[in-house]
Amino acid sequence: MDSPVAPVVDPVSMRRVIPRLLSGLTLCGVGIAMMIRAELGLGPWDVLHQGLAEQFRISIGATTVAVGVVVLMLWVPLKERPGLGSVADVAVVGIVVDTALALSTPPGTTLSRWAWVLIGPLVFGAGAAIYIGCGVGSGPRDGLMT
Repeated sequence: MDSPVAPVVDPVSMRRVIPRLLSGLTLCGVGIAMMIRAELGLGPWDVLHQGLAEQFRISIGATTVAVGVVVLMLWVPLKERPGLGSVADVAVVGIVVDTALALSTPPGTTLSRWAWVLIGPLVFGAGAAIYIGCGVGSGPRDGLMT
């Protein structure tokens, strides 16, 4: 079976793709930070990131980056090839999570916490749609599943 080829984007299109890619990944990181701040539950990957962050006493963003690198390495035996979006996902999302957490304060009321935990996945989903729509490669966790 032939190995999948990472998407290639011509240099002229890159001027349009990179801002969309970065804005999508930024929204993903902000959505994750909103769910963390709400303190009402996280998705499976973020539970893993949070647990590792607590165990190793590093930031959840740094853990997100480290796990992304490990997962990208797991692509090798699967013959998956990372694209620009795959590498950017590893670098950008964790940095944005840490930045958004540093710039935000936890919601004060239970109602606002519920709003954050409900809006966070919508923000993440919008970001994922934008960055995946660029067609320059899936994130490391998505690629592992495909």
